[in-house]
Amino acid sequence: MEDIHLAAVILKIFLRELPEPLLTYQLYNDIVNLASASPRYLITFLAQVSANSEVNKMTNSNLAVVFGPNLLWGRGNAIGPNFTRTLLDQHHLVFT
Repeated sequence: MEDIHLAAVILKIFLRELPEPLLTYQLYNDIVNLASASPRYLITFLAQVSANSEVNKMTNSNLAVVFGPNLLWGRGNAIGPNFTRTLLDQHHLVFT
């Protein structure tokens, strides 16, 4: 794929148009209280993207802003970006 930004935009639009967040309402409390979890491939992928942030400019913070609101949202509550940033910052601890 020649335009990696296009792939990111398509993924973001897909996630945004889901009727429920990818990490569903039913899982919301469990996720907020996350103590340990099995590896989540999307977070691992985003961590790999962030590892190349010198080239692609997609730091954990930037990825959290772009994907966080589309991965997790509560009813009337916007913790997605903060939660996503924490997951990306600590993915090596959370998913080991």
